[in-house]
Amino acid sequence: MEPGGGVLLIGRLTDERALERFAGRQGFIAALHDDDLVAIHWSSPLMYQRATQAQGELVRGALYGGISDM
Repeated sequence: MEPGGGVLLIGRLTDERALERFAGRQGFIAALHDDDLVAIHWSSPLMYQRATQAQGELVRGALYGGISDM
């Protein structure tokens, strides 16, 4: 995963199907996971917020903004 903008959510899954449920959402770019740890790339904080309003909090973690090419 190579973020070129947007935000990165890093945390723990609270729902086994979280990645499946997020995958179809507008603004979802990619996800990496290992057991219950996950990193999800969203196009913007607004798209993440809309997804959690619609689906609930499926990942407990921290949202990091200002992701840019390194």
